[in-house]
Amino acid sequence: MRKDTIKTRKKIVAVAEKLFAECGIDGVSLNEVTRASAQRNKSALTYHFGSKEGLMLAIIDKHAPGIIEKRNKLLQEVLDSGDVTLEKIIRAAIEPVIQKLDDKDGGVYFLKIVAQLASNKSNFSLFEERPEYLSSDDALMRALRDLTADMPEDLRMMRMMQAFSMLFHTLVYIADVTAKKRKGKNARLKQLFIDNLIDSLMAIATLEPSAATRQQLALAG
Repeated sequence: MRKDTIKTRKKIVAVAEKLFAECGIDGVSLNEVTRASAQRNKSALTYHFGSKEGLMLAIIDKHAPGIIEKRNKLLQEVLDSGDVTLEKIIRAAIEPVIQKLDDKDGGVYFLKIVAQLASNKSNFSLFEERPEYLSSDDALMRALRDLTADMPEDLRMMRMMQAFSMLFHTLVYIADVTAKKRKGKNARLKQLFIDNLIDSLMAIATLEPSAATRQQLALAG
């Protein structure tokens, strides 16, 4: 790919992720992205990305592969240590996502976009387009199965999706709140939110299902 093409694509992606994060995915048209990215050719976005969905995938693909690579590395380190606990697995799984809070190249915008997707606030379905980003047979799911062996599989996947939504919405909240605080207080508040988030994710993973939930699982099965 030519250098000028790469530069143009990067510029459009950077502008689009900011607009989608701040104005909502469905609240921004391709024409608005074209104008904001100073593209003289009105068909530039179609040429480079094919569609709005293609542009969304370019934004996701800018961030997600790096997150997954770091996550798998951290997970493997925990597994190799021989001291595998649910807390360590969860910390390893979410640390690369948490790092997006400090990523100046659109990290917080990415978090805000995925939070929208997790809330179904868009017609774009992330896991239909990129199912590999939450595979039921990746290293994370295998580790969670081992640590929550008594959890019914359907309920485990349901809770994973709830945890996914909580993770991104909490990180967006952290980004918004800490942006208004002094730097020293900022770091302490941020760590408090993160530690509490991990506590909450552990509770989601391990809470014994109620009789009512088990009844509904049996009926659904």
